[in-house]
Amino acid sequence: MAKWMAIALVAGIAAFILLGRDDKAEAVRSCIEKAGATVEESPNAKQIFPYLLAIGAGTSVQSMPELDDASVYGVRYGDGEALLFFARDGEDAGSLEQTLVGFGAGGGVDVPSSRAGKVLLVWTVPVSGAASSPLDACIE
Repeated sequence: MAKWMAIALVAGIAAFILLGRDDKAEAVRSCIEKAGATVEESPNAKQIFPYLLAIGAGTSVQSMPELDDASVYGVRYGDGEALLFFARDGEDAGSLEQTLVGFGAGGGVDVPSSRAGKVLLVWTVPVSGAASSPLDACIE
């Protein structure tokens, strides 16, 4: 009896791990790495990000609920750097994109981005020329 309970427990844990995985996120990260970029998780970015935006805009810190369920990664590709967001859904990704692009525009800076569904890639230091297109293709 205990043997069957142990097998059921292990099967349940395995199912939770496999079903909880985000295959789209894994495919995008893999594609970006195959294109020659490095991708590193940025677990503290969600806490720091609203403060950086507030400092840059000279305003008070605003809550950013679209970051609550998001995963954030730092991406380095050639001489460029980007942030890769896996938001809860397409609406949150769109809101993040609008906030970041608007923030850049307010400072007179073009902030290139690519978004498909809940995946958003925002260039904080754009790559020279059109070299970012292999990474942008991973998002679409």
